[in-house]
Amino acid sequence: MIIDRIYLEIANKPYKWGIEKQGDLAGIWVSGLRYNKVEYRIAYMIEDNLLVPILLSDTHEGFYKQLKRLIK
Repeated sequence: MIIDRIYLEIANKPYKWGIEKQGDLAGIWVSGLRYNKVEYRIAYMIEDNLLVPILLSDTHEGFYKQLKRLIK
């Protein structure tokens, strides 16, 4: 399910499936999905209209804190 979301949806239409973050996460796009009653988030970047590899995919809990540590 998560792999399908990444490769079939986000990779083909990254602007449609994500929301661009602001502030200290500016330039990062995040998409959410629910799988097996668990909320997941997928973070990625878009450069020159191309999807940049996934930065982080994890459950919603602690996601943004972990993402901020990752991009520093």
